This record gives sequence, structure tokens and C-alpha cells, in this order.
Amino acid sequence: MNQTKSQYFLRNFIFLTMFFFSMNANALAPLMTSFQQQFNLSLSVSSLIPFLNTAGVISANFIGGFLIAHTGLKNFMIISLSLGITGTMFFVFANSFLFLILGSFFIGAGTGAAFMSMSSIYSHLDEKYQNYGLFHAFFGFGGIISPLLVSLIIKFEMSYKILYAVYAFLLFIILIYILISNIIENRKYDSIKLKEAFKIITKKIVFIPLLIFMLYAGSEIGIVTWSGNLFIQEFHYSKEFSSLLLSAFWIIYTIGRILTDFVDKKLGALKTISIASLSVIFSIIMLITTKNFIFFILLGIFLSTIFPILQKYSSRMLPKREVGLFSGLIFGSTGIGTMILSTSMGVIGDFKIILSYFIPVIAFFIIFILTRWLTKETKKM
Repeated sequence: MNQTKSQYFLRNFIFLTMFFFSMNANALAPLMTSFQQQFNLSLSVSSLIPFLNTAGVISANFIGGFLIAHTGLKNFMIISLSLGITGTMFFVFANSFLFLILGSFFIGAGTGAAFMSMSSIYSHLDEKYQNYGLFHAFFGFGGIISPLLVSLIIKFEMSYKILYAVYAFLLFIILIYILISNIIENRKYDSIKLKEAFKIITKKIVFIPLLIFMLYAGSEIGIVTWSGNLFIQEFHYSKEFSSLLLSAFWIIYTIGRILTDFVDKKLGALKTISIASLSVIFSIIMLITTKNFIFFILLGIFLSTIFPILQKYSSRMLPKREVGLFSGLIFGSTGIGTMILSTSMGVIGDFKIILSYFIPVIAFFIIFILTRWLTKETKKM
């Protein structure tokens, strides 16, 4: 296989792997109300599921950020798949709430490590094969399909364990293929020491985006995770219809991801983020005041562009050796944001779920301010 075909095939393989991991990760949100019912959980207690999931993401990314350069891209991808399969199997055999939170932790660790690995591998492709909007769109594809499958599982009164068994099998097939093939080069670099890592983090082009990633991810995941409770408790929709709304959200979200590079070229990265942030604030306020689900679906288009545009913008400013660490820091910061914001939304939701949606409103106002700051700092470079 020549280099062009090899790069093309590797890019598509990364997309497929992203899709499988996304389907696994995006099963949690539409199943939250089912977990609450099956194990008799309140919103605040059930928030341990996404909380532990996020803890797994943070652990994998902060630890992995220091290890990936020395361990190698292929080896770290193998580790991430092993973690993901382990977590998924906990759900397959879940007979208690403990199994759910353990499974959630390992799925989070596997997903975080995989996204860090895939981001690093993707950044090593020739630039003509790099489309970060499309790269992240495959996470959206998983977000479309997974709630639809959950809706079918609920409709036909089947066990969610069947779904997780399928996901475990798909991840296992990917793992076997990576082990027996040379599709991913086990590229290594000199390890980044702790002192050097702190020096990298203090760069304004690094720590400002990390703050934005943290607030963005915590808000996005919180909005999606607790949407089922919002729709059922406040809008009085059925579980099946709530799952379908999640799929509609992810369809619009994925279309937005596909169009990200086009929007980036037309408006520029930071201007796009500013406009998207204000649009998110408007959509959330309209959603909770009018109780019209159309504004939830519109959130998908406004949320979709922020992450890939900012990741591409920031990664271009760094040496290749530092991209692995930066990828780990990105997903680690998103994990912190999720633990703080999404969990806070669950706790507040125990009292009044609609009030919890003011948290992302505040977060996106801060994102808007940080983006303006980043714009000024970039002009100085």
C-alpha cells in the first residue's frame, strides 16, 4: 500500500474507531432515566454515573498525557481499547449500582485515552487529510445512532445489557485488528518531564483554550446528560420520544461538525467561537422559558463548531512533540469541566431541573469573554 492510500485508510480507520467509541459513550445519557428507575436512584445519586465516567476521562488523560510520548501511539491505543472493553463488560454483567459506576469509570478512561490517542495519530497525518470538523463529526454520528438504539431497546422492552454486549464486541474487533496489523505506527518521542509540562501549560495559547474546553465540555455534556429528565419532568415527554430528541440533536450537531472547516474559513476560528457562544446562551434561555424542544435541537448546531475549531487552532501553534500532551490536557480539562458543571446540574436538578440549565448559560458567557481575551493575545504573537 503506497503512502497516499495508507494515510487515507488510516484516516478512515480513525473515523470508524471514533464512531464505535462514541456509540458506547453516548448510551449513558438516554439510559439515565432507566438506571434511575431500575436501581431507585435520585438525580443527585445517579449523577455519580457521569461523575465517575468523567473521573475516568480525567485520570486517563492526565496520566496518559505524560506517558503517551514514551509509550507510543499504537501501544496507548491498545490500552485505551482494553479499558473501554472492560468498562462495557461491567454494564453487560451489571446487577448493582456499583457495577454501573465501575463500568462508567472504565468506559470514561477508555474513551478519554482513545480520543487522546486518535487526536495525536490524526495530527500526524498529512495536512490535506486533516479535517477536524469531520474528525469530530464521527463522534456525532455515534451520538445519533446510540440514542436511536436505546429508544428501540426501551420500545421492545429489551435489556440495555444487549446493547453493551454489542459495543464490547465492536471494540474487541478493533483491538484485534490493531494488534495483528501495522495500520498504526508506534511512534514515540522523548518523555515530557513535569517541569517542562508546567512550562507548556503556562503558554497563553494553551491555558486559555484549556479553560474554554473545560467550560464547554462540562456544559455540553450536562445539557445532554440531563435532557431526559428535563423532557420527562418539565415537558412531560415519554422516554422513547426523549431519546429521539437526543438523536435529532446529534444529527444537527453532526451536520455542524461537517460544516466546521467551511465556517472556519469564512469567519475565522475565534470569531466563530464568539458567535456560537452567544447563540448557545440564546437557545438555552429560549428552551427553558418557552419549553419548546426545537431550541434543544438548535443547540446542536451552535455547540458543534466550538471544540474542533479551537482544537485545530491551538494544535497548529504547538510543536508535534507537544501535541500528545496538549491532547491529554484537552480531554483532561473537559473531564474536570464535566465533573464540576454536569454534576452540579444533577444536584440542582434534584430541586428543580429547569434551574440547572442556567449553569451552561453562565459558562458560555465566560467562554465568550475568554475568546475575546484569546483574540487579543493572538494579535500580540
